[in-house]
Amino acid sequence: NIGINPVSLPGYLAPITRIGGGEVRVDRALAATTAAWDVDDLTGSLSFGYHALTGSKAFQKTVVVRNYSNQARTYTITPEFRYADDAASGAVTVSAPATVRVKANSSASFNVKLQVDVTKLPLWNLNGGSLGGSGYLLQNFEFDGYLHITDASDAIHLAWHILPHRSAEVTPATESLALTEGMGALELSNYGGAVDGRVEVFSLLGTSGRIPPPYLPGDGDNFAIIDLKSFGARLVNISGGYGLQFAINTYGTRAHPNYPAEFDVYIDTNGDGWDDFVVYNYENGGFAVSGQNVVRIINLNTGANGVYFFSDADLNSGNIILTVPLGFMGVTPDTQLRLSVYAYDNYFTGSGSDAIEGMLYTPGAPKFYADSLAPVVPAGGSATLNVYALAGGETASPSQLGLQLLYRDSRQQREADAIFILP
Repeated sequence: NIGINPVSLPGYLAPITRIGGGEVRVDRALAATTAAWDVDDLTGSLSFGYHALTGSKAFQKTVVVRNYSNQARTYTITPEFRYADDAASGAVTVSAPATVRVKANSSASFNVKLQVDVTKLPLWNLNGGSLGGSGYLLQNFEFDGYLHITDASDAIHLAWHILPHRSAEVTPATESLALTEGMGALELSNYGGAVDGRVEVFSLLGTSGRIPPPYLPGDGDNFAIIDLKSFGARLVNISGGYGLQFAINTYGTRAHPNYPAEFDVYIDTNGDGWDDFVVYNYENGGFAVSGQNVVRIINLNTGANGVYFFSDADLNSGNIILTVPLGFMGVTPDTQLRLSVYAYDNYFTGSGSDAIEGMLYTPGAPKFYADSLAPVVPAGGSATLNVYALAGGETASPSQLGLQLLYRDSRQQREADAIFILP
């Protein structure tokens, strides 16, 4: 980056001439009498960003072309894909006027439109855990290219880019379910979804209100606020025995699970009021080493620790699932645990910003449970989740409020629901 934005350089690569004394001159950039940029972002490129889409959608940006010469000029506008297979898929089409007329020493603008056909997008299989450092996989889902603006004197281009995610739209019929004689049914719909909705079901143990906007960072502020929304847990089978999973949903989303959020779950395994273990997520190998997000568990009494699983987290998401083996903690599914979760800014300040504390939960004896931990709601259809009250669960898991539903491949801010259950 040689600081020429918002001007787009002529051609793909401008020859660089070194002059005596170490000064560098970009001849073609200096000679150009045309510049173009995004009118909103003031950059020499067109970033349409990431979008989780349940239906086809059009996106538009306005390009300003500046003519620095002393005569009026007509420029030819030619959109181009970077890769032929992206163009051939038909998932994204680019349109712009054929020409733009710009008066001498003046500017003119035109609109560039991207139309996304959600039915032709590939099925998303990225994640921020095991694949968190595999950036090259983005090429299977992103669409990009160039917008060429040329006349007899100049040939400049703007790069364009979009990352669309073919998504589900799972919606519960209610957020407050009353049981009759210890049983109930929760209808889940995915009528507007462009892909089957995969649901993960947890015991809902705690919720937290939204932090007011005045406390949130603005542009350029060197701190992050991690705002907890709901917390859940569940017992799962893992290789060699039982595992405990913690589900965390936040009000904000993160482009990648590594930063700027760390979640620490403290566990009191013997009921003495002192935490015995802590579970947290971090980047495998340390800062900027691997890109992978993993789960560590530490024995606070002995210092023994282990990493057994990758974090289950997507890109551009507010959800994360942390998995640990029960055997490491020396407990069984019938052990009542006291749980607390804390959210930290692990990039700028290291400071904590939110917490849900003192939740009592027995993994093998939830107050309420569903007939499936991972139901699938077909695109354009619905599914029923049967819910039951467990005898003795009220004593074993008194903090459970209902069910926490996490949704994969969903729109941002529609990735989870807290279902409160009335026995």
